[in-house]
Amino acid sequence: MSWTIARRILVLLASTGAGFSVWRLAPATPEFRLLDRAAFTAVAGASCNPPLFVSGEGTRGQPWTLRTVAANGAKSKRGPAAPAVVAIGDDPERVFQSSPLSQVDYAVILKNLQRLGVKRAALGVVMAWGESDPLARAALDRQMGGFESLVTATPLTRGATSEPVPGAFLRASLPLDRVRGNAALLPVVNRLPVPGTVLGDGRELAGFTELESEAPSGALPLLARWDDRVVLAFPLVALLADRGLSVDDLDVRLGHALQLGKDGPLVPLDAFGRFAAGAAKFPPAPSIAAESLIDASAMPAGAPVVVRDDRRVADASVKRFSAALVPALQSLAASTGVSAPRPFARLSELGESLFLSGIVWFQVLLAAGGPFRRHVSLLLCAGLLVAAQFAVAGLADVWLPGLAGLAAVLAGWLVSWPPRERKPAPVDESSAPDAA
Repeated sequence: MSWTIARRILVLLASTGAGFSVWRLAPATPEFRLLDRAAFTAVAGASCNPPLFVSGEGTRGQPWTLRTVAANGAKSKRGPAAPAVVAIGDDPERVFQSSPLSQVDYAVILKNLQRLGVKRAALGVVMAWGESDPLARAALDRQMGGFESLVTATPLTRGATSEPVPGAFLRASLPLDRVRGNAALLPVVNRLPVPGTVLGDGRELAGFTELESEAPSGALPLLARWDDRVVLAFPLVALLADRGLSVDDLDVRLGHALQLGKDGPLVPLDAFGRFAAGAAKFPPAPSIAAESLIDASAMPAGAPVVVRDDRRVADASVKRFSAALVPALQSLAASTGVSAPRPFARLSELGESLFLSGIVWFQVLLAAGGPFRRHVSLLLCAGLLVAAQFAVAGLADVWLPGLAGLAAVLAGWLVSWPPRERKPAPVDESSAPDAA
């Protein structure tokens, strides 16, 4: 058997074994999925501007899916269900005990929400009283503890001395090492600016309404650093609680994105922990006046249920937060600023096997000839494979088994080297015996 035929047989066996082994066995390993994901990100990055949001597993059931920052994110029409708003107004008929509302008044509101079947609520109002009536506070605490989840709110600021993180904020916070990126760029807070703020002493969670120590930037702050913890904005905590998620379900990558759960909304983040897209425009959320809850027989449809301060005499900062609350909730839930998911399908098993078989037989045909011609031809084969991966992904949104194809090419190339010919040892004529 000539060496050319033997080489072709070796290329056939090695290329088939390597290519089909990687194709069938490697996708089950986490290391291969990471490598395939990196390859997909590199291919997608050739035609899309970063940041890129990649999800999926690269399988036929869960193909790689790409999302990018949408140019028309502020006009997104992919809105979720609007929240249901309980509006605390000026109470012209004096239904409540006082204005601003007392602890008893809030207890009445919460009791009626429970009566109407609300299990999860978010209080987007600052509940603070300089002097606390023990009986009124006990009534408020009892009603606050009657929900499956309750989110409270307050602004945060930075002072000369740091206070301990309140329990409600601590329960809705992340350790610094859970945040990917430079956490030192996050705004720093260390205290509550309003004395006597009630956040809840049980299972309640808390989020900040604004950061008083930071200059307004026009962007919605979502994260802040308090000692060794990262605390969250009220809209973000409200969405987590309404979806039954915990802070452990958050994936935070500063300068990239924040994701609420594995399959939850993607929220573009800048390096400073702010919402990196403008608030979208959605239809007005359904609302009900707080005083109407007493006689109401049903709540407006919507989730989450949010209590909002709509008093005309409220402070400017309160009015600003109340006006932005519903758009912020809907924009975060709708992944505003991020394009629709773009899945990259896999070929059928038959299609991929034919694709790999074509690569193998192409190498077998190239296995003849001299070393230079053979190696250049195989290098050209690898280049065509990479070009096909880019072209098919960009034009047809299909992800070819490129890594398996490259494994086949590499294996075929390694076994195509000719054996070294053994040269006979030189004869030392000086040591040869003289002829007789």
